[in-house]
Amino acid sequence: MLKVKKGDTVQIMAGKDRGAQAEVLTVMPQRERVIVKGVNVVTKHIKPTAGGKKGERIKVESSIHISNVMVIDPQT
Repeated sequence: MLKVKKGDTVQIMAGKDRGAQAEVLTVMPQRERVIVKGVNVVTKHIKPTAGGKKGERIKVESSIHISNVMVIDPQT
C-alpha cells in the first residue's frame, strides 16, 4: 500500500514546504507518516538538567502525512 521507502526522493505537495524536493529519512507505516530531510522543521526546547547541562533550542524535522508527498522517479 505504501510506496514511499527510506532513501527515496520525494516532492512535498501540501503545507508550508510545498514544492520542496528532499530525501525520506524515516517511514512510519502504522501512523502513515514520513520524516523528510529539511522539511517541516520545528524548534524543540530542551530544559537544563541538574547535572549541569544547559538548556537549549534545537531544530528537528517533524513528521508529515504520507498523502502530502509524491515519489519522484529517478529516471525522469
